[in-house]
Amino acid sequence: MQVISVNLGRIRETTWKGKVFKTAIFKEPASGPVQIATLGLEGDQQANTTNHGGILKALFAYPFEHYTEFWELALAGTPLAYGSFGENLTTQGWMDHRIHVGDTYRLGRALVVITIPRKPYFKLNARLGRDDVLPKYLESKRTGFYLSVVEPGVVAAGDSIELVATHPLKVTPSDLVNLYLGHTVDPGLRDRALKLEVLTQPMRDLLNQRFERFTSHSEEESAEF
Repeated sequence: MQVISVNLGRIRETTWKGKVFKTAIFKEPASGPVQIATLGLEGDQQANTTNHGGILKALFAYPFEHYTEFWELALAGTPLAYGSFGENLTTQGWMDHRIHVGDTYRLGRALVVITIPRKPYFKLNARLGRDDVLPKYLESKRTGFYLSVVEPGVVAAGDSIELVATHPLKVTPSDLVNLYLGHTVDPGLRDRALKLEVLTQPMRDLLNQRFERFTSHSEEESAEF
């Protein structure tokens, strides 16, 4: 497993569908090593600090395999450079369904922990200039995942990603997405997921709501990760 690209973005104003807003989703590859601090990459910014950044979402990683195995076909004709999905880290071999929430990894010289999958917002449509990205993104289960930083350090393209410790509950980011979408109604998986230390209370509430909806066919309730 390795880092293919380290991507940085500054806050900028943009317009989509007549709406003017500020965003830092337009990430571009860094030309050299970048310092990973406790709250993210030095030189990177987040415009919406309610839904991005913080201890549990210090970094966002997105596997390059999602580009080649899905998006190049799904978005035929749309050029996709590293950072196209707003990720800080474009990676290879670090897959949503093969890792576990709570796993610890050595990332370059930093130490990080897998936290939660990403639930995208309309800004991803704006980033790629298309209306159809959001439904494809979640339904494909190619969400990528957030990381918290245990030990700051330097990271660069080409650095290895090495497993240090596996979380005993063995819940993958893809498992959480499957629970959210109702693709699985396994109560054992739901119970293990709710024991994860990194889950926020809103996400715990959301998983319970979704589980109840898909097991009892009750009316859907709207919430965010």
